[in-house]
Amino acid sequence: MQKNKGLKGVILVVLLVMALSNVAFAASKQFTVANHTGYTIHKISISPAKMNKWGENLLGSDTLENRAIAGLNLDNINAGTYDLKISFVDESAIEWRDIKLLDVDEIILKNDGTAAFK
Repeated sequence: MQKNKGLKGVILVVLLVMALSNVAFAASKQFTVANHTGYTIHKISISPAKMNKWGENLLGSDTLENRAIAGLNLDNINAGTYDLKISFVDESAIEWRDIKLLDVDEIILKNDGTAAFK
C-alpha cells in the first residue's frame, strides 16, 4: 500500500511540473500594427508557423484604415515562430512567415507588400 502512495506522489509532482512548464512558456504579447499599405485592412490573423489553419481575426468587426495604427494583444504566445496574414476588402491577402512575435513590438505594413518587424 505504501508503494502506491509513493507512486501517486511522483505522478502528482510530474503533472504539476508539466503544468507549470506550460504556464512558464506561454505569455501575453502586446504590439502595434501600422497600416501603410494604401488600403483598408479588414482582417489580421496570426497562427503558429506552418499550421494549415489561421487564427481568429484580431480586428474583430473593426477595420484598419490606411495610415492608422492598431494595438493588438495576443494571449498564450510562446517562444516559437508565427505566421501573419492581412486581408483586404476584396479578399486579397498578404502573408509573412516565421515571425518571432515575442521579439516584435511594432509591425509596419508597407505599400510594396513588405513589412518591417521592430
